[in-house]
Amino acid sequence: FLFRTTRPPMLHRERQSTTSPFHRPQTSPSNFRATEYMKSNTKTTTATTTPRRRRRLLRPRSLVLTAAPLAAAVRNHTPAAVAAPPPFPQRRIDDEDDAAVVLLPHSGRRIQNSGGGAGSSSSSVRRRWFPNWTGGTNTCVSACNAINVSDPNSSCHPLPSYMSEDVVRPTSEECCNRYYFWDLDTCRIGSVDDDDDDDGVDGASLGKDSAEEDEGSGEWYADYASFECVRDCPATRGDNCGDLVSSFPDANIRLHATASECCGAKFPYLSLGMCVARSEGTEYTGSRNYYVDYVRGRCVRDCAEEEASSTSSCGGIAAESSTRLYSDASECCAGQLSYIDPLLCTTRSESGLDGEGYGGTFRLYPSSADGTCVIDHDPANTIVCSIGYACRLLPPASWVSKLYPVSPTGVARCCDEGLASVSTGVDPGYCRAKTMGVASRKWFVNYAKAVCHQDCKADDDSPNCVVNTDPSASLHDTPEECCSSKLSYRSQAKCAADSTGVPYDGSGKYYVNYRESKCSRDCPVSNDDGDGDCGGVVGDSSTSLYDDVPSCCAVGMSYVNTELCVDRSDDTSTGTGKYYLSVGDSTCVKDTSSTCPSGETCQRVGRWVTTVYDTIDECCDDGANILPGSVNLDYCRAVSTGSTTEKWFRHADADRCAKHCVYTAASPECDIPSDPSSPQYRTARKCCAAELENLDRDTCEELSADGNALMVAPASVAYEYYVDWIHQTCVMNCPEGIHTTCGGIANGQWTDLYSDVEECCDKLHYIDRDDCVKGSSYI
Repeated sequence: FLFRTTRPPMLHRERQSTTSPFHRPQTSPSNFRATEYMKSNTKTTTATTTPRRRRRLLRPRSLVLTAAPLAAAVRNHTPAAVAAPPPFPQRRIDDEDDAAVVLLPHSGRRIQNSGGGAGSSSSSVRRRWFPNWTGGTNTCVSACNAINVSDPNSSCHPLPSYMSEDVVRPTSEECCNRYYFWDLDTCRIGSVDDDDDDDGVDGASLGKDSAEEDEGSGEWYADYASFECVRDCPATRGDNCGDLVSSFPDANIRLHATASECCGAKFPYLSLGMCVARSEGTEYTGSRNYYVDYVRGRCVRDCAEEEASSTSSCGGIAAESSTRLYSDASECCAGQLSYIDPLLCTTRSESGLDGEGYGGTFRLYPSSADGTCVIDHDPANTIVCSIGYACRLLPPASWVSKLYPVSPTGVARCCDEGLASVSTGVDPGYCRAKTMGVASRKWFVNYAKAVCHQDCKADDDSPNCVVNTDPSASLHDTPEECCSSKLSYRSQAKCAADSTGVPYDGSGKYYVNYRESKCSRDCPVSNDDGDGDCGGVVGDSSTSLYDDVPSCCAVGMSYVNTELCVDRSDDTSTGTGKYYLSVGDSTCVKDTSSTCPSGETCQRVGRWVTTVYDTIDECCDDGANILPGSVNLDYCRAVSTGSTTEKWFRHADADRCAKHCVYTAASPECDIPSDPSSPQYRTARKCCAAELENLDRDTCEELSADGNALMVAPASVAYEYYVDWIHQTCVMNCPEGIHTTCGGIANGQWTDLYSDVEECCDKLHYIDRDDCVKGSSYI
């Protein structure tokens, strides 16, 4: 016996060469485009009697064979299990039926399996299906079982070692639905058994009389190759006949009473109207309803795009059942394009696709390009577009969420809310003025000139009119508001005056003039009324102003003596007449530009000081904290009055002390200290002991008292000797230059002095004594 499963009787080579126009790997049928469908499945629109070619039926799934009862029936030759073929037309077999047929060779009879009965066996030859994951075909293949695994002619496939039994499905339909749901058509068409290539299966094998003419049921079934439904009748008859169902004995084919019923059941992803029209052989021009076209940003009609004109708005046939259709454009816009203004969407949708039929909505829309609102209208209409408004049709691909009526209220709303949604930084006042073609007459800042301008034409009455061309410029009602908001660093009064072109003479108050260390009045120097206190107009807001000079001095110049600051701020004053400490020369100077007392130093204060004094004594006494600590206050008082201290100080140019007094020939000891901070002493001896301790006190005192008198040495003077270790000789203890043997005054108390040269030479015992005495003696 020959066992077979029921399957679509399609040759393997035919199946390989048949390519569905809808086939897109890994693509859902709902994504098919109408244009692809229409181009690849063109069908004549006129009635024809040309017979259809015999079709190989493509089934979405195969049936499975339950082998156990059939094997038992054949093995036992049970007559009850063998039935003659029923008269044609055969019983309709639903897709869900699990019936199988066993063909008996040369008998023209078939065994109908009911799936049970006494002849059933526990061994199963039922087909099992698993996904062909490694084949790259998006199909399911049949798994080998105990019966056909050893059949060399069988096309079954061994179950891969990595695949568990849980993956295997009982039918190809279930396998496709489970593992290739995203490419069902490819899976259903390709998942058939390759064992059968007709092998004489025809009417004779079914017990049919070949001479008997079979006209079929006339009902409808799915032709998956052409994606339409055909009738169950001979293909040679035409009239939408596909072929007789009886010519496909191995296939379970569901028949439907109407093409509409067939299309709805078998091609749910296609447009029902299009599927029915193609199945019935009539021209399909679309439903004429509307569907959304997101690319064009509008709704289009369900009709051929070739029919599109300035009014038809045909966007192409909607071939997919998932495309939602609406009876009118407004309903489509509300349902699918709610983010576009309804009037704009409806008007565009009812106009031609090329835009020639679009005349605009005559509504305002915000334009971010120029910061205004524009009328969506043909600019050629000079009547409407010459009253100040700008007209410009919205580009076909652009959209706005809301349009506004052409009115002052509409302009205000468009600028306030509409423009803010598409552009930031544009002042609504600028938008309102520019939209209506008028000047806003508000104020905006000019940072380059540090003033505010009024937005108006130059020929207007305002002296500071400038047309504003900056959409982002903030507008203000008054120049004061503009200055306060945008030029807060400037003097607000001066900013407002400069902005309005009004001369500004200052506030008349006082401010700190740091350059001259005084307080000056806020007024132009040219407007000085003779007081000499105008320092110029204050231009920045950071400068503090005071009502009077004392307040300015006390607060603004607290680090300066207030009395001195007030006096200095008065250009007519000759000074305070008081004394201030001059730290550099440690004296007190009188602050006056008038007659200076004899012996005193007078000069106006040119810098800042904290205190002035009524007398020199107060100045020197209080200045003790400021003067260097070594400064003798007697020196400060003496020098400030033009006198001397009559005290002794170390002379800077010689190793001696000098007396602070006026030098004369009779007073060679007198000199003026070059360093005011030099300490002073009451006697020369104290000065020598403190400042010149390296000298013999007697010698120092003698030199200090005589001044330069000792530079000429009398012959009768006897000098002591000391060792000059550097030159390895003995020298006299006398200033250098008096004699060639003078080595200078001995430095330091540690230097030994000798009364004669011989005694000194004894210290140089390693030198010839005679040579030492001869070289050191004063001749």
